[in-house]
Amino acid sequence: MKNLIINNLSKMYNEQKGIKDINITLEDKRCMAILGKSGSGKSTLLKCIINELAVDTGKITILNGNLKDDYTNIMRDIGYLPDYPYNFPSIKIKDFIKTINKYYNLDYTLNITNYLNSFNLDINQNIYDLSSGEKQKLSLILAFFHKPKLLLLDEPTNYLDNNSIHTLTNILKQLKYEGTSIIIVSHSLNFTIDLADDIYLLNNNTILDIKNKIMKKDYKKVTIALKDMITYKDLNLKGLSNISLNNETASFIYAGEMTYLLKKLSNFNLLDIEIESPTIEEIIGGLLNDL
Repeated sequence: MKNLIINNLSKMYNEQKGIKDINITLEDKRCMAILGKSGSGKSTLLKCIINELAVDTGKITILNGNLKDDYTNIMRDIGYLPDYPYNFPSIKIKDFIKTINKYYNLDYTLNITNYLNSFNLDINQNIYDLSSGEKQKLSLILAFFHKPKLLLLDEPTNYLDNNSIHTLTNILKQLKYEGTSIIIVSHSLNFTIDLADDIYLLNNNTILDIKNKIMKKDYKKVTIALKDMITYKDLNLKGLSNISLNNETASFIYAGEMTYLLKKLSNFNLLDIEIESPTIEEIIGGLLNDL
């Protein structure tokens, strides 16, 4: 079943900023990751899907319907984590659950309590006293406690520690297995790859399929310190992008075999080398060079 169909969607704020002619389809039990630099239009796309922003042109079909015609019923089957923090009331979580149950006219206490336990949140805590990470966990629970058919998550790993990210990953995998379609906007490459069946990049207002490029290459961020000055000419090596120099130090994104890189770097007077996972923004330059 196709839970989301977007045809020729455009939402431009000016000639440069916005999204243009977006076409994507998302079936049940699939997860789509949408990557891109800050300001590339990722959040705009999600807001258009839930009708928070009016589109310029195009058509969005959700669960075989249209939010403009049947907003209340369709939204009950959608979960959404926005890119801005919720303005939570200053009440205990258990009292907030009562408000949710009243709104939906259903008892979701067991679902919510199970998720609270997974994230080590206390039902007796006052929401006002929660840390940023704890509020992010609660916001996530609000997005999927009702096991929606379509789940939209804008930077879900913000403020979360590694254990919480692991918990979230397992929850999303289970939801997907049970039939939920998921769209994730995230800067976390490892988190994205672990979940996504489809991976797209928003760049220059349009959307590009980059799954094969991401899966085929292992991108690393490399920082080196040397005894001597280094130039861009020195780093004219295969697989390098986003090179940054500062006297005797250099950093760059590398996609390729580490044995090749280490062999080439052995020709320099190295003092130190650091290899880590890059952010999405750090590898986008390399991705675009490969497309």
